[in-house]
Amino acid sequence: MRILLIDLGDEGSQRLARALHAEGCVVDVLGGIAEAVWVCGQSPPQSPGGIAVAVACAPTTGRVERDLSLRLRAAGIATPLLVVAGRAATDDVVAALDSGADDVVCRPVRLPEIVARLRALARREPVVPTPRLVVGDLTLDLGAQRVSRGEAPIELSPHLFTLLETFAWHPGQVLTRAVLVEAVWDPAHDPTSNVVEQSVAALRRRIDTPFGRRSLQTVRGRGYRLDPAA
Repeated sequence: MRILLIDLGDEGSQRLARALHAEGCVVDVLGGIAEAVWVCGQSPPQSPGGIAVAVACAPTTGRVERDLSLRLRAAGIATPLLVVAGRAATDDVVAALDSGADDVVCRPVRLPEIVARLRALARREPVVPTPRLVVGDLTLDLGAQRVSRGEAPIELSPHLFTLLETFAWHPGQVLTRAVLVEAVWDPAHDPTSNVVEQSVAALRRRIDTPFGRRSLQTVRGRGYRLDPAA
């Protein structure tokens, strides 16, 4: 069984790699998300010598492994992903699973259990889970391009969906007007127009106003942010 171990800053990743090797696994170790996505894409589970399971080792569950799982699934890569973390908050575990991870375990966990979980994942028929971004009670289904707040669906144009997705990739962070223009609009877009302001206002009317919320916030002189707690 060929395992791709992605070291996301966890001091126990090398020990796990050696232990898996001793169990007879072929283990490749990488430290970058972009490289891991590329390797998984080049060596799918069904190919000869392909990656059977990817294992992300992190000191704690959080945004990094969610970014990894989202990028894998958004790229159409079905490689099973197991997250092994030193600490795991319930909300982070849920977010990791929702974003496309197949399993999450928290140390201390015995090696035989990890190996058994890897075998179970390797036996599954490869299926690309639908990647989702979750910010507070907002959920974005990236595959179907659907949005909901809680159980209530929200209708968005493709353009507004892309704008919301840009915010959702960076929850709580202030995004400048220039960053939004680069991410959402054509490079030839006139930077002096007020299309950003108009689009943010239109998005706010869709995701906030009907629900009495103020999650899409203007930060005067800096830009805009999507606040998960608001």
